[in-house]
Amino acid sequence: AKSKLLINFFNVNVMNKSINRLIAFMLVASFATFLGCKKEDTITIPPEQVHFLGETSGSYSIVAANSSFTIKVGTTTVSTVDRTFNVSVSSPTGAASPAQYTLAKTNITIPAGKVIDSIVVRGNFAAYQNGRKDSLIFLLTQSGKERGYNDSFKLALRGPCFEGDVDLNLFKGDYKKTNEDFGGAYGPYTTTVTAVEQTSATTGTITVANIFDNGWNPIKFKLNWTDPANRTVTLDPQINIGPGATVGYAGRDVTVRSFSGQVGTFSICNQTILLKMQVGVVGLGFFPDLYTVDMRR
Repeated sequence: AKSKLLINFFNVNVMNKSINRLIAFMLVASFATFLGCKKEDTITIPPEQVHFLGETSGSYSIVAANSSFTIKVGTTTVSTVDRTFNVSVSSPTGAASPAQYTLAKTNITIPAGKVIDSIVVRGNFAAYQNGRKDSLIFLLTQSGKERGYNDSFKLALRGPCFEGDVDLNLFKGDYKKTNEDFGGAYGPYTTTVTAVEQTSATTGTITVANIFDNGWNPIKFKLNWTDPANRTVTLDPQINIGPGATVGYAGRDVTVRSFSGQVGTFSICNQTILLKMQVGVVGLGFFPDLYTVDMRR
């Protein structure tokens, strides 16, 4: 019985090995058939397209007569020959060449073996000294080919900061280099423009906190830039500015008004405000000294 059991065990092993070999052979044959029937891999080469590299908009501040702005242009493929692309320019604001700008070239030629070229724009410095702002739209085209991606670029042009181009919101915030003179110098300390209001195209108001650096209430001033070369800051009479004790008269209130017609000034470009006023005590009168507050960032 023992010998018979061994023979049966041997026969079973032989049978299992034969089955395993058959399965392995079938798998190899199936894989070979799959490889033999697989289609050839195909590579699709995209069509050549010219495009602006990176950003599709920019800002150009013309602060010097010889300044320029460079716009990078590239292609999606490398070629063994030179390629030329056209550049068209339009302006929704009415800018024209050469009155407001000039281009070094209106055609882009990318040499053989290269994929990058550039457009150089030069602004007319004289045309942008009085606050003029323009925008240019550049469009790339290639003869006989459809428009591609990133084929337009918008460029904003403006000159140096112009004192007549006032955005009152830019005055908001702290002026940490504030100095004053009220019969004696004091500072620096921090004042803050807490609120602004546009009252016309060339006038507005600002509210300034912490004038005098001693617990006074905010004071409102009127700004006028109708003449950009003669910008003014004026003050209407205001009461309840602060406790009289801050100027030596306890139990009364501080008042302020314009000082003999003197006006302050401001600079949107330099972020400075010069205030001039006369300080008084309600019911008693005004101090003879001019009070100036020089606010700087």
